[in-house]
Amino acid sequence: RAQPVGVYLKDLSVRTQVTTYELTSPFVQLRFNPGAGDTGYFAGLAGETAYISVSGSNIRDLGTAETDFDTTSEDVLMQFDAFGEELSLYVWRPGEPFPDSPTVSVTDDTITGPGIVTFGAAPASFPGPDTHWAKYRFAQAATAPIPEPSTIVLLYIGFLALLMLRRRTRSAI
Repeated sequence: RAQPVGVYLKDLSVRTQVTTYELTSPFVQLRFNPGAGDTGYFAGLAGETAYISVSGSNIRDLGTAETDFDTTSEDVLMQFDAFGEELSLYVWRPGEPFPDSPTVSVTDDTITGPGIVTFGAAPASFPGPDTHWAKYRFAQAATAPIPEPSTIVLLYIGFLALLMLRRRTRSAI
């Protein structure tokens, strides 16, 4: 049930927020080439293990790390970066700051060309046709690492929200 998104790109940063159902494993796949042996880089969570893998005729893990995330009961933010041979996966909870360092980071030159982005969730066992595997709340992509908003930008947005709330309260009186 992976859904392809957009055009072929090589260097990309993708961020998403996901929650899963039952025992599924959410993932983001970059540089996926369906016409070239279904190769691509996968990054995601399998149970409490964060991973980066390469797919194709020989699926293999490139790096893993144990976490305390439970995607069946909480939303999780994931950012998968692929720039040149450097692959990084960041995983964190909504409301927490972006991590200072990647959850999993590897160097690999298996897939050097561009590909498409897919999102999906691998089931622990194949569910029935009406079963939902994952809910992706948003996806954001950039050809450079996705920046976090600065404190000044966040303060400005908060100030605008307070002004709008104050204006709305006055007009209701």
